Amino acid sequence: MKWTLFTILLFVVSQPALAWSERGHHIIAVLAYEELTRSQQAEIIRLIKAHPRFEQDFKIPEGIKNKEHWLVGRAGYWPDVARRTPEWNRPTWHYELGASAVIGDVEPPADPGPLPDDATLETQELYASQAFELCRRILLDGKQADADRAVALCWVLHGVADLHQPCHTGSLYAEGVFDEGDRGANSIKTVQSGNLHALWDGLLGRNFDEGDVNRWIRDQRNELAKLREAMGEFTQALGGRRERWDETAWIDVNEWISEGRQLASIVYPYELRREIRAYGKNNTPLPKQDMKSYLVSAEYTDYFGAEAHYLQLAGAVARVRAHMAGKRLGLVIGATKVELYGGWAVKRLTVGGKPGAPAMLGDVYDCIEIRDGSVAIYGRSFNRRSWVRTKFEVVGKTQKNGRRFWLLRDPDDRSPQKAIFTLNHANSLELQLIGPDSSGVSNNLTFRLARLPPERYEALQDVWHKLPD
Repeated sequence: MKWTLFTILLFVVSQPALAWSERGHHIIAVLAYEELTRSQQAEIIRLIKAHPRFEQDFKIPEGIKNKEHWLVGRAGYWPDVARRTPEWNRPTWHYELGASAVIGDVEPPADPGPLPDDATLETQELYASQAFELCRRILLDGKQADADRAVALCWVLHGVADLHQPCHTGSLYAEGVFDEGDRGANSIKTVQSGNLHALWDGLLGRNFDEGDVNRWIRDQRNELAKLREAMGEFTQALGGRRERWDETAWIDVNEWISEGRQLASIVYPYELRREIRAYGKNNTPLPKQDMKSYLVSAEYTDYFGAEAHYLQLAGAVARVRAHMAGKRLGLVIGATKVELYGGWAVKRLTVGGKPGAPAMLGDVYDCIEIRDGSVAIYGRSFNRRSWVRTKFEVVGKTQKNGRRFWLLRDPDDRSPQKAIFTLNHANSLELQLIGPDSSGVSNNLTFRLARLPPERYEALQDVWHKLPD
């Protein structure tokens, strides 16, 4: 039997399309929460109860059966609740600046760039990617006040969900009609839900519904299995990915934004773009659109049928993106108590901010071992028959905003190297080494690392620790 998207996702498109607000954020936050161990869940609940607005904004309604799920979902929704409180409202933290699509001769704004060094929870002028990085650092920094970590947790829960909704990752810029952008599809008026952004927000439902949240949790594994079996590579398109849509080994907010922008061809179908271009040439406003009038393109008819319309495809994308967000968010919030010591495999190396070949100084970097007093980089010679090691002594340590800063000195006693560790989640780590190489030339190396399985690390230790210093 061939499963179809219409069969699997029928109930999604029958839901009222009003807001990816309360219900959608509850669903994604609880999906993430269910990925955690019991001790990790207890830490999340402890932080939520330390929130400075807990008494005012986290009152559990009568009749709620699973109070923990409600609190976690409310934390994910809280940045929208905070819109009513000027002190806590951060309007631009909800979306990313930049273009997801461009029509005609128009120049969209540049992407916002990295997080400013002086950014804090009080900084208003941040966009979604910057806010996520700030709040993740604060959340993972055990030295921060619990109240600040609780606020950061809410924004992490909320921001990951927002960044998996394509309309939050950029705007359409069109000459003559949306020269300043369509505000993430808010400016495209629609029969359904008032505007195109609200339509997309509404595909996960509007108001909190405990029964619906429970169904997502209960059916998650079965539905994911059906999605993989039924659609295979097709789900990559629905997730905006070129590789497996459920691959979550690395937390990269820029990748999420790129995925969302790749979905612009679904958010803005060809016929709609053609109409926008025509109205732009005449410098006239775009009329209200009936999105049901747009049929899915031929590449999707095998899954939806020849007469399938826009809402069915949008509903499928929303559901896949929600599952992706839940899995990734679970990795982020599960890293609140993670140690970086141990063995790590090198997955990618960049030099000076650009992708670099893994071969450096005649050796290939394979693994890094991090201990309390040392950092050792292990490589294999080109014939892959022998190990070589570069070992650094740790001469200084500090920690700030969830990142650890170590000062390293190698046996040749060159100028110290600075090591910056950023835990991505329990099994992923970024290590940036800044300092001179053996010839005295300054280098900036960034390693993406994956934690070695315990049995593999144990076997390698037997080999590594026999190497001469």
